[in-house]
Amino acid sequence: SDFSITSMDVLGGQLKQIAKIENQKSLSITCSQDNSKNIFLGTENMGLIMIGPDGCEIFDESKGCPSNNILSMTYFDDNLYLGFSGCLAKFDPKTKTFDIISSYKAVQANNSLDGGEFYRIISMISDPKYDSIWFTISSGNRHPGIWKYNTNNDTLNFVCESDSTKRLIFNNDDNILFVYGSLRILNPKSNDSTYLKSYSKDVESCL
Repeated sequence: SDFSITSMDVLGGQLKQIAKIENQKSLSITCSQDNSKNIFLGTENMGLIMIGPDGCEIFDESKGCPSNNILSMTYFDDNLYLGFSGCLAKFDPKTKTFDIISSYKAVQANNSLDGGEFYRIISMISDPKYDSIWFTISSGNRHPGIWKYNTNNDTLNFVCESDSTKRLIFNNDDNILFVYGSLRILNPKSNDSTYLKSYSKDVESCL
């Protein structure tokens, strides 16, 4: 099957084809955008697609992408952070290069996610207030739950258990909402998490 990537003005108008992807059985994507209005599509079998003013470019394993299967991503401080099966990496849109932050395949461990057990990074959000990337790990024995990557000092820390969280979102108080058995709230400053006593089940179903 062929897939078209299109755009349309939010105020209305005709659809405009940006790119065409050919001969793909399926296409599952996650999206992000940088300050230069480049749009990034993370796919399950094609790697990273960058759409900019000059057109569309695909970065797969042959062009340095750690894996063609991207599970999550977020943009922060001129870099795109990417979550894979067994790997956390970042992409510089200016130099078009990838840097691996952690990998279960690492021979020498430089952080707590290097080497050892397999894991999957299934959700991710950026936190400019604390210069951090928050992400969720599932699978394996490597502390499934919420982790924090500090972009200033290049450190990774396990924060709290949450083996079923598929999505992290900020609420109006700059806290993080997630589901672990029930809806919980995480304070990014203290790293403490608590259950919310009252909330709509509709909120939980969206996470």
